[in-house]
Amino acid sequence: VQELLPQAGILGDGVGADLERVVRIADAFQNPVVFATRLLEIAGRVCWVEILAGSGRSSGTGFLVGPDLVLTNHHVLADVIDGRTPPTAVHCVFDYHIRADGTPDRGVALGLADDWLVAARPPSAVDEQPVPDGEPAPDELDYALVRLTGRPGDANLPGGRTRGWVDVTAAPPAVTEGTPLLIVQHPDGHPQKLAIDTDGVLGVNTNATRFRYGVNTLDGSSGSPCLTFDLALLGLHHSGTKDRRVGRNESVPIAAIVADLRARGHSSVLPG
Repeated sequence: VQELLPQAGILGDGVGADLERVVRIADAFQNPVVFATRLLEIAGRVCWVEILAGSGRSSGTGFLVGPDLVLTNHHVLADVIDGRTPPTAVHCVFDYHIRADGTPDRGVALGLADDWLVAARPPSAVDEQPVPDGEPAPDELDYALVRLTGRPGDANLPGGRTRGWVDVTAAPPAVTEGTPLLIVQHPDGHPQKLAIDTDGVLGVNTNATRFRYGVNTLDGSSGSPCLTFDLALLGLHHSGTKDRRVGRNESVPIAAIVADLRARGHSSVLPG
């Protein structure tokens, strides 16, 4: 998004070079008005995924990738996908946050459609290993693309804006070490939060099915959008690594998920 990029030539401007420094080129500069506007738009597309079953409550996070399509992790909805929990137990709650005046907004809850499961891939056993033995298989991408009963992406919000959705068809930036990151999430089922880490991407595995970082998350953050500082979607946050050698959180690259969806014939369900 051009409006979020540094002004042309600003990083090469020699004015005040003896007094000031651009310390981290990757962090660059942002237009605060455009950044705040875009961030609020994205926040409106992120939902709390609540599953109320007989055994209790579990939760995760998801985000709109179409008018009625939510992307989250397979492991968030594993019991529903496997038939152990009915789809009616799932609610995707948008606008669940604390307002600027400190009062809670409980949001808008939508259930799953009758034809709710569009596509899914399981996580890998490697994800659970304290010292991983190998890499996740190329199709072990831990995602679930589900359809809702309504079309919240078409809904009008206060102020006259349309909620919209995150465009996953646009070519994502490369997953590069040092890329600063932020995650919009519902940690531990709490109202929506934002976590930021300027150290950013710490590493990518050998078959590009996972990348690691130090952005703060909790149980319930699974399924959140992992974004660059230009607010481009880079990955689907899926877990904290069990690898004792690194002890970081990690995402599945969105490029791998979209490529898998296209290979399986689902291109038509992903609007630009």
